[in-house]
Parts: sequence; structure tokens; C-alpha cells
Amino acid sequence: MQFALERNLQWRLAAASILVALLAALGWPQSVRLSLHALLKPLAPNERIPGISPGYVLAEPRAGLDKDVVLMATGDKGHVEVHVLDRNRWEEAARTPSFDVSYEVLGSNAPVADCIAIRDAITNAIRANDPGALHVQDIARHMEMPSLVERVLDRLRDRSFFTGAVLVAVGVVLTQDWLGALILASLLAVTGFWLRAVHLDGPFLTGGEVQRFLEAELPLKELIRSVLFNERHPPLLFFVLHAIRDWNHSEMMGRMPAVVAGSLIGPAILLAACWVRRNPPSAPSSLASVPAVCAALVASFSPVLVLRSRELSELTTFGLLAVVAVTATLRSCEQASRGSLWLLAIGHALLFWTYYLAGFLLIGFWLMLRLTGPLPRRVIRAAALGSVAGLPSLAFAALSLVHDYPTRQKARLFSQFLWGERTVAEVGREVFDIVANTFGMPLLVVGVLIAVVAVARKDRAVLSPIAASAAVAGGMLVLVSPARIQPYYFVSALPLLLLALALFEPPNSTVTRWAVPGLLALATASAVPRLLAREADLIYAGDGAEYGRRFAPQIQARAESRVALGSLSDITVVAFGIARHVGVPINWHSFHPEDGAIVVNGLRQRFIALGPDVVRPPQETLDTLAKVGSFLAVTENPSPFPAVNSWMEHCTELDHTVVRRLLLCPGEQ
Repeated sequence: MQFALERNLQWRLAAASILVALLAALGWPQSVRLSLHALLKPLAPNERIPGISPGYVLAEPRAGLDKDVVLMATGDKGHVEVHVLDRNRWEEAARTPSFDVSYEVLGSNAPVADCIAIRDAITNAIRANDPGALHVQDIARHMEMPSLVERVLDRLRDRSFFTGAVLVAVGVVLTQDWLGALILASLLAVTGFWLRAVHLDGPFLTGGEVQRFLEAELPLKELIRSVLFNERHPPLLFFVLHAIRDWNHSEMMGRMPAVVAGSLIGPAILLAACWVRRNPPSAPSSLASVPAVCAALVASFSPVLVLRSRELSELTTFGLLAVVAVTATLRSCEQASRGSLWLLAIGHALLFWTYYLAGFLLIGFWLMLRLTGPLPRRVIRAAALGSVAGLPSLAFAALSLVHDYPTRQKARLFSQFLWGERTVAEVGREVFDIVANTFGMPLLVVGVLIAVVAVARKDRAVLSPIAASAAVAGGMLVLVSPARIQPYYFVSALPLLLLALALFEPPNSTVTRWAVPGLLALATASAVPRLLAREADLIYAGDGAEYGRRFAPQIQARAESRVALGSLSDITVVAFGIARHVGVPINWHSFHPEDGAIVVNGLRQRFIALGPDVVRPPQETLDTLAKVGSFLAVTENPSPFPAVNSWMEHCTELDHTVVRRLLLCPGEQ
């Protein structure tokens, strides 16, 4: 009877805490929000501005660099760059109830009369829809109404600590038994998926994402050959994408494997702690679950992990598999079962076929296991079996190094143009920044103290995941030069640091067994909602640097068929955007070289790369194109080639993003 009463009290406390959390998130009023499209009606992007002759077409709005919104109107006589700022920030501007509106003289080259007419047309449209009390920060990164996730996060900005404390309290109350832990894990999975799946249909931002998506569209035999011998990434992700391609050929479906894996990392860490730490802890039961709850909350809500879960990438899948493989190994070392051994072996094999950093991870993990205690033979055999099944992937890793060698050489020559050329110090510093932004500095400090305690205890359950993630960081530093390693790759090992935190057991002494969980709870409450709310715009709003989908309608509408771009990666992004715009299905084998250009099956455009090419300078390519006639160009703003910047002064800008320009270049007269 006493047990039943205690359980009823736990569930009542949990229900009350959840209710308070919902009131905290949804009960307070928020600032007025309005979509930018609604604010501009009857004007609309990609349509002519009525009443002005000759006609000017309004481009898609974009966020400016000075807390403003930039509206570009382009016509035959030039372009007009209109800026919208908060009221009373621009003395000479026209005013609406909330904003100042005027055109930028240096950014406009149309006749003054047209500039004034376009400014007045935009001002009149905004004034008619402006209810007052708006701010640019409410609309600058939101072309449409913000989602429910964004509105909730807006409300958390000023009350994040309270919300974080409620989340920790609810988690601790729920995790007093297996049923409660399963309920909490389910809630985290659903909430994590919701956070990651919002606005998932945005355009791909990099050529790498587009290339992986298009490779997965290949027939199976061609896919196997292409991935194993030409790709820098292991094949598992491509096979998953290939298997689900018939459901939906959208960017959203391409990102879905990463979204699902990222959503499950937090629940997996929570359940892993319950599985490995089955023996009754030395601390009171109400405090023993604090580390696991805090780690699961960070894994589910960290903006770093949420953002990387929304990319077409294997990072979060590898992180989830690493948690599963390490947990199964730790459990098998204590109490092996057929299920844990099979999970161990399969996890080891899949790690190798998911990400080529798996070797470093497993070396660090097993070295620490060996240093901190004996290893059962059954565990060693299962790990060896799984590793043998995964080792062939290392041969393909070596092939990828050979295949990538020319690009590495070009990256050294054009470090401003091609990604990949970084120093060891730069990578190390950025890896630390990633860890700090994931945990938050208060929680990171507490985590370092926990690591020190684990070293003193020789606690293999805590030290071995830390050693595995440290080995990944060390391997990245070793491979900086030969493999064009990027700091964000370490996101794949972040879940192991959180697993180490989850497996920590509070000390025995009267003071510390209460103090350490208390510090963990306070640090988590102060970090988790605050960091997520702070980075909401970065995660969910349209990226101002996106150019493939933005430029595609304008390129397709022009008569010019030749398009000069900075690199092959730019060609991939722009060609994919045009194919999406016109509804032409393409895959990676749709791209063909032809007479110094790249042609894509189903598209009329011919794409010419300006560099990096040590044989033919880019200005010579531009001169050759101009001899035939006018052409379009998509270049960085500014280009890393000074000669290209000088040449482009003769071109007319049709549109631009934060980092790219779409230009109309004239032919030789």
C-alpha cells in the first residue's frame, strides 16, 4: 500500500509539473508577429510592381546586415534597393506606423524618379497592412508566418530558466522507475522530432547535400559503384536514401533519416543509463536519475544537435549508433546476454559503414575499457566479429583519400574558394566552441568536474565514452591536412560526451551526493531552453545565403542559356534549383561535360565553372564567353579572384543574396 501511495504521489507531481511547463510555454502573451508577404500585399515577390513604367519586378525579400529587410526591384533601367528598418532609425525615410522605408543610393542604379516611385509603392503597401508595434526582428527572417515551434520558443526567451527547471523536475520525477523512464523517452522522442521536422522542405544550401541527394537517385548498381569508388562518405546513408526515394523525392525526405536519428539520441541516452546502471545507486533514488535526465534534455534540445539533425548528413545517425554500440558493450562487460552481444556486434559493424571516423572512436573506447578493468572474452569476440564486418569500409576510405587528392591540392592553392584548408589550431578551437555551444558554459564546467571525479574513481562507464569522443577529436586533428577535415564533423561524437554524463553516479558523501545533482540541474535549466530559444531563427528561418532555389526562376526566365559559376559545387546547387523549378527529374549521372561546359539532361542551360583552375585563369573564360554574346553569371560577393571582381563591374546585377550575386554580363560590342 505504501508503494502504491508513493507511486500515485510521483504521477501527481509529474502531472502538475507538466501542467506548469505548458502554462510557462504557452500562457504568456507574445509580441505581435506578421508575415512579410502579408505586410507587402498587394505587392508580391517575382511579380511586377503595378503603376510604374517601365516595369520593375520585386525580388524575394531578404534579411539585411543592419537589422533590416532588403527589397530589391529590378527592371530594364536598373535596380532599386529598398531597406525597411525600425521606425525612427532613418531620418530621410518614409514612415509607416512601425517602420522607416527608403532606398539605398549606393545599392541602386535606376533613375532617381523610379527609385522614389518604387519606395513610395512599397511604403504605401506596408502602411496599409501595418498594425503598429512591429519590429524588424519579428519579420526579417520570416517570409511567412512563424511556426508553432518558433512562437513557443519566442515566449521562452525571457523565462528560459524557469522552463528549464520545470523540464528537469518533470524528468527526475518520471524516471524513478522503468515505466516512467519509457514515458519520458517517448515524450523526448516526439518533442525532438517536432523540433527537427519543422520547415524541413527548405532548399539544400551546399553542393555536398545536393550531390548526396542526387547520387541516392541512381539505380542500385550504379549507386554501389559510384558510392564505393567515387564518394568521400561511407555507403550506408546512400542506401537508406535510395530505399526511401520512392516515397517522396523532396528535400524533406532526404533529410528525414537525420531527423529521425537526431530525435532518438536523447531517448537512447536516457534508456542507456537505465540499462547500464541497473544496480541501486548509492545516492537517494530521487537524485540518481538527475545526470541521465540532464544529458537526455541536452541531447534532445541542444541547438547544435537540432541544427545538424536537419541536414542531409550521416552525423546524427553515427551519433545514435555510437550510443547504442557503446552502451551494449558496457552492459555486456557487466552482464552479457545474447541480445546485448548481438547489439554490440551489429553496432560496431554499422559504425564503420556509416562514418569513416569510426576507427578512431573504437580505438579510444577499447583502450580505455582495457585500462579500467578486465574484458570478458565473449565481449571481445562479439566486438571483433562486428569490426571484421565493418573493416572493408576502410579500404574505400583509402580510395576516397586518393580520389580527393586533386581537390585537396586545389584547396591549398585557393583556400578562400574551396573548403577544407584549415590549420590544426583552427580545427581544435572550433571543436571546443562546438562542445561549449552544445552544453553551455555552466554545464560544461560541471561536466569537467564530473570527468575529474570519474578519473579518480576509474569509472569505465563514464571514462570510456569520453575517451571515444576524445579519440575522434584527435583523429580529426591528425587528418586535417590529408582529408580536408571540418570542425563540425565532431558533432558525430557529441552524443558520447552526453552518454558519459548520463552514466555518472553522484558521490556517496552527505554533501556531494546532493550538491552535484543540484549543480547539474541548475546548469541544465540555465542552458537548455535559453540556447534553443536564442538560436531559433538560425535553425528555422530561411538562410540568407541560399541561392540555388532563389536564382532558379530568374535564370530560367532569361533567354541566355550560358551560365558562368564560381565552381562545380555552385553548378550542382544552381542546376538542382532549376531542375526543381521546371519539374525535371535528374540524378548524379545527368551531369555531363561538353565542350568545356557542364550540361544537365532536361535543362537548356550550359554551366561553365570559372575555377579553381590553375591552367586557364577565370578572366580568360569570361572573355571567351563574352565573345559569343551575353551570358549570366553567379559569383561570390566578392569573388576570391580579384580579376573576376574587376571583370564583373561591366555586368548588371539581377539579384543577390548575402554571399552570391546573379549578374547579366554583356557580350563584346
